[in-house]
Amino acid sequence: MKNFTQMKFGEYSFMHNPEELSVESTLDGIKRVYPFSDSVFTPICLDNATVRGRGIITGDDCFLKLLQLQQCLDGRGRLLSISPFPSVNAALTSLKYTLSPSEKLINISFEFTCLSSTKSFNRDDGACRPKSVVAAPRDSLWDIGYKYGVAVEELLRLNTFVKRPDELSEGWVIRLC
Repeated sequence: MKNFTQMKFGEYSFMHNPEELSVESTLDGIKRVYPFSDSVFTPICLDNATVRGRGIITGDDCFLKLLQLQQCLDGRGRLLSISPFPSVNAALTSLKYTLSPSEKLINISFEFTCLSSTKSFNRDDGACRPKSVVAAPRDSLWDIGYKYGVAVEELLRLNTFVKRPDELSEGWVIRLC
């Protein structure tokens, strides 16, 4: 298996192999679908969009991760981060799975509904934002980008030492501008 990426939902984080990932949003009455595979995703406002995906969770703790996701089927909004999409406040609305206990892997399909937020991902209020921040435990560039309104692509451009946006070391100084 290859192409694993970190998926974070609220306080839970796990490696996910996104076989299929799409965003469906209605802007000005037009339905748009942004596929994951073989396409360039341009960050847009994901308010009220639907994120659907299918893939694999694997590892010794895959069953624990599935139980954690099941607990999130409560309709509450949490921060959702799935590469390559910008972080967004979302609610898990559907989770289906097939277990393969002998192989320690779980096939999942999911659906998130992105909630309207007062914080726009691509906001331009740089005057109010610090020039840099220190990465906390389990931070990713998606988390930092969402919190400070900076696109992940911009953070990667500014912080060339970061090789994977989902893997930051605690204490790294991340430039925001």
